[in-house]
Amino acid sequence: MRVNNKFLKYGGGILLILILETVILSYVALIIGKYTIIPLGLQQYISYQFFYKVIVIIAAIIVARILGITLYFKLPNRQRTPYLMFMLPVVITATITVIKIVTEHQNMADIFKNLSMALSISIAEDLFSWGIVLVLLLRIFSQISSSNRYSYAILISGGLSAALHSMNFLEQNVLVTIVQVTFTLGMGTLLGMTYLRSGSLLIPILIHTTWDFPLIFNKVAINATMTGHQFGSASLFMTFICASMIVYSLVAVNPNNIHDELKNNLEPMPLLSRLNIVHST
Repeated sequence: MRVNNKFLKYGGGILLILILETVILSYVALIIGKYTIIPLGLQQYISYQFFYKVIVIIAAIIVARILGITLYFKLPNRQRTPYLMFMLPVVITATITVIKIVTEHQNMADIFKNLSMALSISIAEDLFSWGIVLVLLLRIFSQISSSNRYSYAILISGGLSAALHSMNFLEQNVLVTIVQVTFTLGMGTLLGMTYLRSGSLLIPILIHTTWDFPLIFNKVAINATMTGHQFGSASLFMTFICASMIVYSLVAVNPNNIHDELKNNLEPMPLLSRLNIVHST
């Protein structure tokens, strides 16, 4: 691939986002929270996290506008789009969430509070990771002649999303953070694939929210600790889950599958059409 102005522009945009989300927003917020919010207690910490994510959402919208990127939320026409590949993860994560709510007998106040936090986290992270970074990567890889270029885009965007979560070691157990980063790699490729396949940010946001929701009930991200023995078991399990999500995501954008859907007059990846990127296999 030749290095040209478009590559530099899109690559520079990704670098800007990484710096913005990891340094300018995240680390500053962690420092503020450490000395002013967290000592006040868990309730205040959750409120702080919610308002911090709202700031990140606003920042993502501004960055998208600066880079000339449209954030797509509308679902495509059902008659032209195979829904199963990207709706199956929604059904799975939503089922887990419903079971958690029913079995834990949580009151409505806790459900609303934790849902608000999970939703704000999902929107903030997904606007940056898929709404902007994945789009920039798709534009970069659209310029190379490789049948697997869409796979490259979702793998790299998932990897960047996982790397951003490595900063959590500042506020939680290092072993927990390693497991979290491993899992996030798989979840990131899955969420990127669902945006590519659905053309709507609503799908990855819904999957992300319904997955994080039960974890927030357990306060995993806030007070997580892990022993060496627990790390061995958890790492093997999370590695398996991560690999499964990556394989599922890559199968969903496999050139042969895309080619078959195009032959049947389907729109396998509506996001490409919305970005004016030509389908090719």
